[in-house]
Amino acid sequence: MAMSKKTTFTTISPLPPGITREAVVAFLHNHVEMIDLNPLVIERHPIAPPAHAPPEEQRCAWWSMTDKISYLPGGVVTGDITYTAAFNDLPNGVQTHCYAPMGTDIRERWSLNGTLPGEPPEPVELGIGAPRQGLYLREVSYSSPSYPYMPYT
Repeated sequence: MAMSKKTTFTTISPLPPGITREAVVAFLHNHVEMIDLNPLVIERHPIAPPAHAPPEEQRCAWWSMTDKISYLPGGVVTGDITYTAAFNDLPNGVQTHCYAPMGTDIRERWSLNGTLPGEPPEPVELGIGAPRQGLYLREVSYSSPSYPYMPYT
C-alpha cells in the first residue's frame, strides 16, 4: 500500500468590476480555455471515459493532457507527463479530477461567488480572504500524491 498525504488549499481571486456572472461561468465551462491556462500543457485532446473512471465520473467530459516539466532548474533535465482528467460542469463553476502518474490524485473546484452592486449581500465565509462586495473565484484544491512524490507536490 502506497503512503500518501493529503494537501488542501484555497485561493480567492477577486474579479474586475464589470464582468458578468454569465461570462465567468461560460469561461469555467470552456474546458479548452481552462486547460490552456496551465502553461505546462503541451498537448490536450478529449477522450472517452477511461477504464479507471468511477461510475459517478462516467458522465463527465474527459481529457488527456501532457505537461512538459523540468526535473532540474534551468531545464537541464526535462520530460513529459501524460495524465487524464474528468471535468464536471456545475451551475456556478466546474470540478476537475486529475489522475496523474504514480497514484497522484488531484481534485479541484472553481466556483463563482460574491455579489454585484444592487444584489442582496451574500454571507462571506470567514478566514479565506473573500471580498465583501464584488465577484470572486474560489479555487479549492485537494491533492494526494503517492509517497515518493510528496516532496514535489
